[in-house]
Amino acid sequence: MDDLISRQAAIDAATYGNPQTAWQRIEALPSAQPERWIPCSERLPDLWDERYLVSLAWGGVGVMEYKSTGFHNYGSFSPVPIETVTAWMPLPEPYKGEQECD
Repeated sequence: MDDLISRQAAIDAATYGNPQTAWQRIEALPSAQPERWIPCSERLPDLWDERYLVSLAWGGVGVMEYKSTGFHNYGSFSPVPIETVTAWMPLPEPYKGEQECD
């Protein structure tokens, strides 16, 4: 297992259910490692109406919302074509430094 997973999710997966299949439940947990691009072919986001950093088929990067109908440009009701977004990741936490840029 290469990805980091949530400590509580791992405890829950190992604690409940058949102990002999605990490793399978742990292996199936989604990554808690936000720095990793998650290919859309692997899985899509769990949360709707959230914004995500997306990698686009032509090499660009952008921020899009994920809804029940797929990825959308922010504020748009029409989904972008499924081939457009190749991977995604959660947005990082906002910067909390003491100085502003000049």
